[in-house]
Amino acid sequence: MHDSTLKSHKHQRRRDRRCTVAASGVESEGEEWGSLILELCSEVLTVNSPVFADLIADYRKNLSGLCRIEVPGVENLSVFRETIELMFEEDIQKKLLKIGVFRAIDILELIWSITTCTDANARNELKSLVKGLLCKSSVYEKDYPDLNKDDVFAVCHSCLGSLSTLLEEASCTDTAHKFTKKDKNEKSLLERISIQVDNLNWLLDILLDHQMAEEFVDLWANQEDLLKMHKNASPMVRYELSRVSAMLFIAMGTRKLHCPSETRLGLLGVWFRPMLLDFGWLQRCKKGLDMKALEEAMGQALLTLPLKEQYALFMDWFGCFSKNGTECPNLSKAFQIWWRRSFLRGSETFAIESR
Repeated sequence: MHDSTLKSHKHQRRRDRRCTVAASGVESEGEEWGSLILELCSEVLTVNSPVFADLIADYRKNLSGLCRIEVPGVENLSVFRETIELMFEEDIQKKLLKIGVFRAIDILELIWSITTCTDANARNELKSLVKGLLCKSSVYEKDYPDLNKDDVFAVCHSCLGSLSTLLEEASCTDTAHKFTKKDKNEKSLLERISIQVDNLNWLLDILLDHQMAEEFVDLWANQEDLLKMHKNASPMVRYELSRVSAMLFIAMGTRKLHCPSETRLGLLGVWFRPMLLDFGWLQRCKKGLDMKALEEAMGQALLTLPLKEQYALFMDWFGCFSKNGTECPNLSKAFQIWWRRSFLRGSETFAIESR
């Protein structure tokens, strides 16, 4: 092959790796309309963003060479550019800290809307980083505005919607397909369900840190559709829902989450029995969950309810534990406390009154 031909092929491969992103929308301040053009490495965009990966793949179905992607209607061009730049950073954490806490949060909100991190380790690192930034901002940077609860709950609702759709899909999908992937870039249905649950627990953790989680208790207690799907789902799917309940039970039992008695009753009345069914699966697939802490917290949470409601739930537990043993949470200590309060106290009162 001639040198000129080799150079031509090398030049073509270089062009195939390039991508022009043309974005238009609102500038960083005010309502002024603007545009920007970025020439970037298509491989980096594909790895970091499924959205760009799909756009690039669609473009190259019909055309080769330099790829051009149009992104109209961007809400904030400045943030869009910084988000793209983050994809090319070797040390994302260092870059975010340099940008500053609240500007970093704006960028990450955009990341939530246009990308889904395909690498689990990177996703977890980013979640840990943002949570740390938010905690630091609430303690040390008093001049900045408080975390916007409505924004966080908007993301919660979005995750719940996605979770509901995935569970609906799981209910009409054969078991084998749940574990299979069409290609190496596609996540299985179970993985996608697990990611949404992880997202919800991460958001809940942020809300707990900022003492904003009480509304989340009501939100989770009112998930009637999810509860119905839980009843019909296979154990390997439904236990994911109990991971959210577990975090709430632990928060209530350890008094990290303070809410009225009727709110606690609403949550336990809906999700306590599903937890009894899923406890065995949670033990086998902990995913960082402290099972001893969960058992202790469940017992403590039950003991905060009115005695009448305690009776119904403790009887449910007693029946489950007597049949399933270690597949059920061990609430023996809390059960003994409830027994003494309910029966021994009543006997003492009767003995005093009959003297």
